Amino acid sequence: MANRVSTILNESRMDVRVKEKKDILWSQEGGAAQGKGSMRNISASGMLLETDAPHDSSMNGNFNFRAKEGDFGVVPSQGRVIWSKPKNDSKHYWGIKFENVSEDLANALRRRVQDGIEKEKKMRGWLIVLNVAASIFLAWIVVYSVWTSGSIYNSLNKTTQNLTVAIDGQTKLTQTYHQLYTETKQQLEVVTKELATTKAALAETQTMLAQAQQQLAQEKTANTQLQEQVRQMTEQNAKLTEEFNQNLALLNEKNAKLTTEVETLNGKVRYYEGEINNIPEGKELIRLYKDRMRLVKSKIHKFQQDADEIQHKALRERDHARTVLGNNGFLFKGGQAVKVDEGRYKSGDLNQSQTESGKKVNIDVQVVK
Repeated sequence: MANRVSTILNESRMDVRVKEKKDILWSQEGGAAQGKGSMRNISASGMLLETDAPHDSSMNGNFNFRAKEGDFGVVPSQGRVIWSKPKNDSKHYWGIKFENVSEDLANALRRRVQDGIEKEKKMRGWLIVLNVAASIFLAWIVVYSVWTSGSIYNSLNKTTQNLTVAIDGQTKLTQTYHQLYTETKQQLEVVTKELATTKAALAETQTMLAQAQQQLAQEKTANTQLQEQVRQMTEQNAKLTEEFNQNLALLNEKNAKLTTEVETLNGKVRYYEGEINNIPEGKELIRLYKDRMRLVKSKIHKFQQDADEIQHKALRERDHARTVLGNNGFLFKGGQAVKVDEGRYKSGDLNQSQTESGKKVNIDVQVVK
């Protein structure tokens, strides 16, 4: 705006112009052309008119003008087009020079121009003040921006350093965790191998238990046969037979307890079958297997002792039965030869493979899942 005012004031080849906005109606003297436009500026000798119609050679001569809302006392009624040029595709500028201007209207135009100049000066003053204020504000913004930038830079630098330290710490922590993971994996592999060995030992123990149960079944069958033979003996063997049956019942009771313990062991084995989540669980499972293996082995040993004792008692009963059914060591008794019922004597005999006192009995325990 200051440059425009300076241009208006320093223009020497024309009258001083001031900005003016009025809607103007125009018509050609002696012609049919007419239209409307807008006044953009005015001086004591002319005005700049913006209109929709282009000016051509057929529109020579004077034009009549009047304000759309009255002439306001400053718009001359006549003038002619000095120059014209297009503003854009639909608008055109006309340079108008006033004609037949009276002295009073010329003075009114000068006063209007002078008022416009004063307003331009005031506007220029305010513009200078605003420019100074804007400059001061801009300088304050620059200083504040520099100070803020420095603070932000320091904060960013400090944050970067802290982030670097944190990254270094995280890297070390990651390396430590990786090392711990490797060590734990190796320990888990060792425990897994130990667990596999323990499982193999447990399977072997289960096989032994199955064999022991099979032999126990065979012993029960032999005992049943022996009881059948003993029942055919004399009443003198009744007491020994009753004692034998009591011992057999005790053995069955012990066998039932052993079977219950084996089933309990099976339940715990089933509970601990599956994946090992960590090293302590693996070690605890190994310890439990070893304790139960020792318990099963001690029970097997006790069961073997009981089986041997039953065999010894059976042999004693056989010998006693043969003694009763035989000649009791007498070839002659009461002056007569002692006769032996060989059929009853042989009925008191047992299979040599079942009554052999020196035979070693193997008892295997099988865990049935």
